[in-house]
Amino acid sequence: EDNEPEIKVDPKHFDPVGTWSDEYIKNSMMENPFMLTWAPGAARMNVPVMTHGEGPYLVDTLGKRYLDWTSQAVCANLGHSLPPAVVEAAARQMSSIPFVYGGCGITEVRVRLNQLISEIMPGDLMAAVFPSSGAEANEAAIMIARRYTGKHKVFSWYRSYHGATGNAASATGDFRRWYGNETNAGFVKCFNPFPLFFKYAGDDEAEKVQQALNMLEEQILNEGPDTIACILMESVVGAGGVLVMPPGYMQGIR
Repeated sequence: EDNEPEIKVDPKHFDPVGTWSDEYIKNSMMENPFMLTWAPGAARMNVPVMTHGEGPYLVDTLGKRYLDWTSQAVCANLGHSLPPAVVEAAARQMSSIPFVYGGCGITEVRVRLNQLISEIMPGDLMAAVFPSSGAEANEAAIMIARRYTGKHKVFSWYRSYHGATGNAASATGDFRRWYGNETNAGFVKCFNPFPLFFKYAGDDEAEKVQQALNMLEEQILNEGPDTIACILMESVVGAGGVLVMPPGYMQGIR
């Protein structure tokens, strides 16, 4: 006797995308919980349901327009009305071959992108890695730094966000690292040039930058320079406050 429960799939799955009513979408969200990105799951019932975009705006099911200040976490920098050439290129790629695993083959478009990156990067920087997300890129960077140097410690800033995966979350400095990712060894947090409750000494910005660098150098000396694999930092801190590093700070770190 077959005791397997019957699988029931809603016939409305076969309706064209865009035909579900706002009420039907809300009912589905209520009956089938899912998580949001860094927000309580229950909040899904209070966020707008987007239907399309127009330039820098998103439009919901009620026709309300929202100015997308973040470009969807910096993932939609061309806006939401893509040039026809971009749409055509994506459609052409999907029609010819939608996916090639990098360990099994190479495509012309990847070789072209790699060459373009090499041409515009400064100095002798080249040989790109092609991950699927920022967190994956940081995981790869940490792994490469540790393997290349033979060292273990990773310096990063309290006011920073590097991703939600294991090492990337441990490198993250803001509150999101509290959610289960403080057990990984070797991650050291530093104060960047933007403290909240104290000020670096100095009569001008250059002197304050030098004090911030002195503070970082002392921490490096106390941790042991021979134990540090890399310093992981954002040139412009995003989720931590949209902070642009002051002139001379990144140069001083290098």
